[in-house]
Amino acid sequence: MCGRSISVLLVAGISLVLAVCGSSQTQTTGRITGTVKDAQGAVIVGAEVSVENAATGDRHSAATDSSGTYSILQLLPATYVVNIRAHGFSPWLFHDVAVGLAETSTINASLTVAQSSAEITVNDAPPPVRSDSSVLASTIDSRTLESLPLPTRNFLQLLTLAPGVTAPLTNNSAIGRNSPNVSVNGARVTQNGYEINGVDADDISLHVFADVPVPAPETVSDVNVQTSLYDASVAGAGGSVQVVTRSGTNSLHGAAYEYLRNEAFNANDANLNAVGVGRPEMRRNVYGATLGGPLLKNKAFFFVSYQGTREANGATDQSLYKDVLIAPGLTD
Repeated sequence: MCGRSISVLLVAGISLVLAVCGSSQTQTTGRITGTVKDAQGAVIVGAEVSVENAATGDRHSAATDSSGTYSILQLLPATYVVNIRAHGFSPWLFHDVAVGLAETSTINASLTVAQSSAEITVNDAPPPVRSDSSVLASTIDSRTLESLPLPTRNFLQLLTLAPGVTAPLTNNSAIGRNSPNVSVNGARVTQNGYEINGVDADDISLHVFADVPVPAPETVSDVNVQTSLYDASVAGAGGSVQVVTRSGTNSLHGAAYEYLRNEAFNANDANLNAVGVGRPEMRRNVYGATLGGPLLKNKAFFFVSYQGTREANGATDQSLYKDVLIAPGLTD
C-alpha cells in the first residue's frame, strides 16, 4: 500500500537592508581591511577609503590611521568596489572585491605621486585571507550552492565539504526538513550551534537542526561553518554554522525552478527483481520561485521565495496506517 503525502515548504522572507547596520550583525557580516603606502613604502596617514556594494549601492568609508591601516566593518556578504584616495597621490580603484560571511578581505595599496588625473584600476582583487584570526572555518557561497548537486534539497548536506565535518546522507521525503546529523571533529551532533541571519535556529531540547524548516538553496547567500579555535562567542564543543539569506538589489530579478524524480527514470532494486516485483512508486516534484528587487533605491530591498513539494512514494508511514500490506514475495 502506498502512502501518499503532500508536503509544502513555504520559505518566504522580506529583507530590508538599510544603509546603517547595527552592531549586532557581526556574525552575519564580513569586513575589508588593509594598509596604504606610497611608492617608497612609507605609510600614508589620512587616506580616504570608500567601499560600495555594486548591487545595492550601500556605501561605507574610513580613513587610514597613524600606521596607515584601515578597517571597514559590518559589510554584508557581496561584491564591492574599493576606492582609495589621498591628497597628492593618484587614486586606486579595486573592482570585484568579494566579502564573505565572517571573513576579512585584505586590500593593500601602494599609491604613486599624482602627475596627472589618471586613475589606477585593479580588476583582480586578492582573495580573502584569514590572517587576523586562528579560527578554522569554511565558507560555502551561493555559486557553490547552485553548482553542486543536492539530491536532498538541503544545503546542510554540503557542510561535509569542510575539513573535519561528517554526516550521513539523509534519505527522507520531507523536503527542507530531516537535516543530517552533523558531527564536527568527532563531537556529538547535539554540540553544534546554528544561526540564520544571526538568530539562533537550534532545536530547544536537542540542539540540532532537525525540526527547523531549512531555507531552499536558491534563497541562501552564504554559509559559514567554524570547526575549531573559535572564540567565546560560540557555545558548544562542536561546530558553529551561520547562514545568511539573500537580499534584493537595485535590479528586479527572479527565477523559477522545478526538480522532478520519477520511478520511470530509476533502475529497479535487485532484490525486487529477484522476486518479480516491479519498481516501487516514486514521484516527486519540487517547484518554486524567487523574486527580489528595490523598495527604495539604494535604501531598502525585498526578497521573497516560495517552494512547494508534491510527492507520492511507496514508503508506508506506519504512524498513519495500521494495516500494512506487504508486497507478494517479501513475506519470507
